[in-house]
Amino acid sequence: MNVYKWQYWLVGSLLIAVSGCSQQTDDALQGNHPNHQSHINHLLEPILYQCDSAEFVVTPLDDEQVLVLIDGTEHHLHRVPSASGVKYTLEGQLESDAEVALFTKGKQAMLTISSQTYKNCMAK
Repeated sequence: MNVYKWQYWLVGSLLIAVSGCSQQTDDALQGNHPNHQSHINHLLEPILYQCDSAEFVVTPLDDEQVLVLIDGTEHHLHRVPSASGVKYTLEGQLESDAEVALFTKGKQAMLTISSQTYKNCMAK
């Protein structure tokens, strides 16, 4: 009879262990795993762009927002629809009215602040 108790204990322990692994996998897929946030933060590292006449840093805040730092001034920009590449403007501004606009495609970027446009910018 002791052999049967040992077998039940072993099977029960394995089921609990497998159930725990399944929950960890589900948590990781849903973003609930403790290491998930550090993985996201790693992907959202600041990017330095070097242009013809200046340089600036773009820090992604999430999929829809970036923080642009140029000449000691920060600009919080929001993603807007773009035919090609990715475009960000100040919240609520239409593309044509944008006081600040950032356009990126691959490693290239163009930043416009008021009437100043920084062209030929490359991610370093």
